[in-house]
Amino acid sequence: MPGSAGAEWLCALSVRRPPSVHGPLERRVAGKNAPPWVAEPTKLMAAAISSAKLEWIESGHLVSPAHPVVLAFVEEVLARR
Repeated sequence: MPGSAGAEWLCALSVRRPPSVHGPLERRVAGKNAPPWVAEPTKLMAAAISSAKLEWIESGHLVSPAHPVVLAFVEEVLARR
């Protein structure tokens, strides 16, 4: 990702799968210390998508892709394949 710190992503990580027999799967992961201009849209998007789950983690504007919440979600997606 251009301009990133390499191992970190922007605050709102969203991974979405198309609907299947198990239904759609969407998760938003955001840092508890993210600035309001990032946190508010993340909350609104999660509220607007009925199947979305929002998880707040100890982080700022950037979320590590190696965070346990992110890895657990990836495992959940792979288990549904």
